[in-house]
Amino acid sequence: MSREPTRAFVFDSQEVLEQMRVDKKSRASSFNLILPRAVGDVRVTSGVPDEVTVGSLNEFLGGGSS
Repeated sequence: MSREPTRAFVFDSQEVLEQMRVDKKSRASSFNLILPRAVGDVRVTSGVPDEVTVGSLNEFLGGGSS
């Protein structure tokens, strides 16, 4: 008998994005993303389009809704 894996949480990537916008570190509905490039090497990035952020959230959060 084949069973689907149990998911404890279902994330909505749009809701996560909206919560990121109201975080105290955001500025005028914009926020900086700290993106790792290699061990010990990160870049502070701004101006990432919402669709890229949502796509990344979907991938990271396990295919949540967009």
